[in-house]
Amino acid sequence: MPRIAKALQDRMPGIGWRDRKISFLETRVEQLLASRDRLTQKLLRANETVQDERARHASSLAAHMNEIKTLRSDIKDLVEQHEGRSSERGNISRSSYKAKTASYFGATNFARANGWHATNAIAQMNYKLRSYSLAQSLGIATPKIYRVWDSAEDIDLREITADKLVLKADGGHSGISVIPLTQSDRGWRTLSGKDVVNDGLLTDALLARLTQGRGPYFAEEFLESDGESSIPEDIKVYTAYGQVMQVLVMRTEGVQVVNRKNFSRKYFDSAGNDLGMVLPEAVYGPDIPLPQHWDELLATAERLSIASGLPFLRVDLYATSKRPVLGELTSTPGGKQQYRLQHDAMLGAAWNQAEVRLNRDVARGRPTGTLYGTRPYTWWYSHSDAVSHPSAWPRPVVDAQRWYTPSPSET
Repeated sequence: MPRIAKALQDRMPGIGWRDRKISFLETRVEQLLASRDRLTQKLLRANETVQDERARHASSLAAHMNEIKTLRSDIKDLVEQHEGRSSERGNISRSSYKAKTASYFGATNFARANGWHATNAIAQMNYKLRSYSLAQSLGIATPKIYRVWDSAEDIDLREITADKLVLKADGGHSGISVIPLTQSDRGWRTLSGKDVVNDGLLTDALLARLTQGRGPYFAEEFLESDGESSIPEDIKVYTAYGQVMQVLVMRTEGVQVVNRKNFSRKYFDSAGNDLGMVLPEAVYGPDIPLPQHWDELLATAERLSIASGLPFLRVDLYATSKRPVLGELTSTPGGKQQYRLQHDAMLGAAWNQAEVRLNRDVARGRPTGTLYGTRPYTWWYSHSDAVSHPSAWPRPVVDAQRWYTPSPSET
């Protein structure tokens, strides 16, 4: 074994010192590892604390949001209660469209319950085929009727050659008993394709939908839209004996054409100005433009309103690419009639004034009730002597314009 030089031996530390150094380093490593473990535990505890704080904050935020929601609901209730009390206090001093509508419902039901249809024009409304006949007698366009059936079970579409049609009930309303159909290789089907008519006979599901409304039942032409929606814009003109109070334009997209929840709306005055959000909680379409043929739409509604012999009438029209076409007439609109207080008062005042003007015309010689025009028209109802049947009601041919007193605001 080679010998180590003495000089080198003198520079080398002793074996005991090296052992102590190694022991110190090992101890220091253990201390650092223990410190790391303590720091890791602190970090974990801190993270848990943060998570707990986040959960508490989230819970607190949810509670605050629920409180805000509740407070908003309470504010809404208080506003409605205030407006209701204001309405009750102001019943003597101001008019109300909502109150007039409620009275009209009661009067309509009373007249019909007593079988007084023939002597009360209000009881003769909401009969679509009758409204079509009245419109035709005044030279107003109506949808083409393909067939009429007294019973829904008798409906057979095989003899109809059109590519599209709409099935309706004479007494349907608010989209009820309105079923658009289109031809396909498999026969007639709904626009959604969900229901298919085999061999021209309606399925039980379609019959159930159609018979929600009062018969007779009929198939009419499918009116084409000016725009991108499946059907033309639904235009509802609110009239007070020849005076246009407001115009509601409703628009939908897609195939669910009878679901009113899919409609957006916009209100106009007779000059075409946007009335704004006059009906709270409604879905508004601020981009809905003024319909085409605006002047003709208003003139059509005014003629029907005057001929009806009623102080209030809503005239529903469709804006097709060629001209306005009648949809239906109603004196008792459904749905919420909770307009903003000022707007409600304006509509109610116009209604009250219309009653005065109509009474004046009757005193001057106007026959009471609905007056038909001189144009030829089709009568789609079968013969009946029943007092509640349209064929038993008078249809006098008289020029209603002869006695008409316009609203002072129209002159």
